[in-house]
Amino acid sequence: MYTREHQIDMLLIYGECRQNARQAVILYHERFPDRNIPCKNYFPWLVRHLKTERANAADENENDVIVSEEVEINVLAYVEFDQTASTRELSNQCNTSRESARKILKKHGFKCFKYQIHHHLYVNDFERRLNYCNWFLENYNVNRVFHHEILFSDESRFTNLGMFNRQNTRYWSKENQRLVREGAFQERFGVNVWLGVIGLNVIGPIFFNRPLNGEMYLEFLQNQVEHFLGNLHLDANIMFQQDGAPAHNSRIVTNYLTERFGENWLGTNGPIRWPPRSPDLTPMDFSIWAYLKEKVYASTPQTLEILEDRIRQAIQNISEEHLRNILAENVKRVQLCQQEGGQRIEHLIN
Repeated sequence: MYTREHQIDMLLIYGECRQNARQAVILYHERFPDRNIPCKNYFPWLVRHLKTERANAADENENDVIVSEEVEINVLAYVEFDQTASTRELSNQCNTSRESARKILKKHGFKCFKYQIHHHLYVNDFERRLNYCNWFLENYNVNRVFHHEILFSDESRFTNLGMFNRQNTRYWSKENQRLVREGAFQERFGVNVWLGVIGLNVIGPIFFNRPLNGEMYLEFLQNQVEHFLGNLHLDANIMFQQDGAPAHNSRIVTNYLTERFGENWLGTNGPIRWPPRSPDLTPMDFSIWAYLKEKVYASTPQTLEILEDRIRQAIQNISEEHLRNILAENVKRVQLCQQEGGQRIEHLIN
């Protein structure tokens, strides 16, 4: 009784009336007085009918590739030759549509995967990473809560500009809304943050507003970090971990750490050798900082005070369950790195 054009008009009016069929009949009659007016039950029936029709068409056509056997063989052969070929390239080279090329690949079990980005490593890093993993797992196999006794620490910078990425930010609209985001480059501000995680406890934050040097780092290790540790009443045999930042390797810092922790501290020049360029092996880098910045940058902080308050609040909201999962993930990463002989592991992590 109704053309596809008429049905589309009905659906638009039905939606405009918030799926009130009685009002849809009235509005349809007002706008199209010369057409046959459907009863109110037709509107919800039309919605159900089109959904069923679409689902059935998808089931029937998903694996049906209406191309010649020759084209199908050519697509598969080209992918075998070049696994990075796009559907556009397959379409051009094999004389078929992009959709047909996609369906051919899906029919034969091919899936599309993305490259994984990993951090840079030098050849000599692999042995250091493997040695660290062996040391970690030897202790873990003896004491299953061994990794809860390591104070993982790191510094990161937070700014009012956040981490906005135009390539990953989209919006849907029928017309270009010309949306913009203020850069605020003339009002840039930020703060450096030191933070530590030991077991199910977060140590910090400690804020510093200028580049970190050995004297500054030593000062807050002796005062603020010790204050946090004292409040937690932790076991005196805890281990302290830091990465290879220049301030961490100053003589006054390494001397203090040896005096304070003995042989129980990790660093690039420490008694326990922390592998350089290994953010994939410390909870601070592979989890904590990303989690905090996602929370802090939910909206643009307008002042430095607001930025620091958000950082504190986000840290307070880190649950013990979250920390427990992070530490379990850390063990899995170390085990995987050992299995890979100290090689990169980001591409192997789900």
